[in-house]
Amino acid sequence: MKFFSDLGKTKKSYFLMVVVLIVNWMTVKTLLANECPTFNPETKILHIPKVCVGDQQYEVDVELKDYAIKNYKPLSIITFLDGENKVFKKEFTIAEFLKFLEENEIPTQEVKDFYDPIEEKYKGYFVVPTNKVLDLVYGENWQTREEIQFKDLDGRKYSTFVEKLTEGIDSFLAYKEKNGSFIIKEDDAHIYKNLGPLFLVWDDPDIELEPTYPLVQQLISFGWFPQVTEVTLTTFANQFPQAFPREIQDGNSSQKKGFIAARKYCLHCHRVDNDGGWVSKRDLNAAMFSYEFDDFSTSITTDDINSNFIKDRNGNQLPIPEEMELPRNARDKDNMPTNIFSYLTFMEGRVLTREHCLECHILYENGNPDGKVLNEVVKPYLANEERFITLVTTPHVMGKTPIDFPDEEQEELMAKSIFAYIKTMTEVF
Repeated sequence: MKFFSDLGKTKKSYFLMVVVLIVNWMTVKTLLANECPTFNPETKILHIPKVCVGDQQYEVDVELKDYAIKNYKPLSIITFLDGENKVFKKEFTIAEFLKFLEENEIPTQEVKDFYDPIEEKYKGYFVVPTNKVLDLVYGENWQTREEIQFKDLDGRKYSTFVEKLTEGIDSFLAYKEKNGSFIIKEDDAHIYKNLGPLFLVWDDPDIELEPTYPLVQQLISFGWFPQVTEVTLTTFANQFPQAFPREIQDGNSSQKKGFIAARKYCLHCHRVDNDGGWVSKRDLNAAMFSYEFDDFSTSITTDDINSNFIKDRNGNQLPIPEEMELPRNARDKDNMPTNIFSYLTFMEGRVLTREHCLECHILYENGNPDGKVLNEVVKPYLANEERFITLVTTPHVMGKTPIDFPDEEQEELMAKSIFAYIKTMTEVF
């Protein structure tokens, strides 16, 4: 590498280079606290996790005994994958990536200003349109896929539905900040994160972050994802193995439509069966039991969802980003609120059935293989919800109920969810 070979022609040059590197790292180690260099006194090796040389980034080992660079490894490799095509793989360094774009007539010198809701100011970045990059790498058929996943240097993942890229707010991949810093402040800890090699940003000045939650965590949930090193086309089922209602094949079912709506409006921040966003650790399928809705099919409105679920840890109403607020006409458009609750009821029924029934019983290859078939046991009760609820909530076996619900006040709602899940499974299979 020319940078090191030119600088390191003499021992003195090597020594000066090491001093410069150490001094610089001592200066910025509070900014990049999780990327500080380490020194092994036995091997005399100074390990520097990240060194930026122009547009490229390197992981470097320096042998201090003779001031020679022992090893260096590029970090900023950008990889494009296809989850449905295991042989598809394209890799670029940041320099190769920019050259690849320019050779295909995608300009790389465009500077756009984006509002940073953490630092509350506009910042200029050199960017390329995300969709044009995906068109070039995958071909335009990527727009017919369901989900796209981004992974960062530390292995963390962010994903979004393809429709958000094709029909929503404009998205860009930034590779350099106009003022050269290319860092983001992590809340009040005075810690800064390097954003490269690529930073996924959205042209949305209306994002409102709630100070109750970690701001960077919220920003990532809204799609602003730093240190992108890997992009993968995937499916809902692969991306959300727990939250996806995989048991139901009918794409027009209320549960499947409810999942699509929940994916679009809820799973940026919230989780379902431990799948989804990073902001709220409470599962949505459990959160529904905090509110008394007598009839899921008729009483759920858009305002019920927007006003009841979008709250902080203290129960205060949160501002809802426009793209994540259920549209006001959602009740008249495919019964979206009802579909969401149908989906959540099914998912909560799955969780409760797994936790309270499948230790003893088996249900379509899930559960205790030596147990009685659950849907056969309860078959006489599936025609009548009230009889089923009475069955599972009334003590009759050695003075105990068949299911020991943790919350007696909500046991009827939980029983309804189990009923809905087992009945749906019976109809499906």
